[in-house]
Amino acid sequence: YYADKGYTFDKRTAGPMCVYVTRDLEDEADYESHWYSNGANGFISIRSEFFEGGYQSAKAKPLMIHEYFHYVQMNYITKSTTSAWFDDATTCYFEYQVSGVIPDVTKAYETKMFEGVFPAENTARNGYGRMYLISYLTKILGSDDFIRQAYIAAGSGTDWETAITDATGKPSDWYE
Repeated sequence: YYADKGYTFDKRTAGPMCVYVTRDLEDEADYESHWYSNGANGFISIRSEFFEGGYQSAKAKPLMIHEYFHYVQMNYITKSTTSAWFDDATTCYFEYQVSGVIPDVTKAYETKMFEGVFPAENTARNGYGRMYLISYLTKILGSDDFIRQAYIAAGSGTDWETAITDATGKPSDWYE
């Protein structure tokens, strides 16, 4: 899916990506890359509850898509150039595309969107609620290619606000 959308995967230098099924995980799933200097060499962990009594595809697949997009992001940026809010807004968007269900974490932080397009604090919580922004931009722009464009620009050294507005236009042109 991501390859068909033009995303590249050049930074991964390790072997195949490992996916760990574990009971010892605070979140439902997680992409881990902090052990590696190259964030694209990480791995995914997912809670074992999604495999007990048979594979629960409807719950596990969207989480895997969410976490896999964190890997995709790391093929463009580094830990020092990441944007926590944009990263989590876009991963929640792709999770939503697969499941058709608003992620619980988005519902929990949806009021964050009312604080403005660009959050005052660059946190994952501010991104979870901005999944709606990514979905809205996809509708008015006609595709979600602006996400890839923003990652290319940010990965090339452009600051995040400029990377996003270059890909979407000024918020004053589309914000309602």
